[in-house]
Amino acid sequence: RLSVNSEPWSDVYVDGKLIQSTPLVGHQLPAGPHRVLLLNPKRHLRSERRVTIEPDRETQLSVELK
Repeated sequence: RLSVNSEPWSDVYVDGKLIQSTPLVGHQLPAGPHRVLLLNPKRHLRSERRVTIEPDRETQLSVELK
């Protein structure tokens, strides 16, 4: 599972697919590596991270977009 929060808000993309805007809580993903892209189009902010999801664990990501 993946939970993401950002300041300011952002749209969350996982492996190129739009999931929803932050906050994202407990999104189910298969175990393994994933690419997480955070975009705030109104303020032209973006951040890209790589995360590894482990079975039966929650991965939390908190990002300050600059």
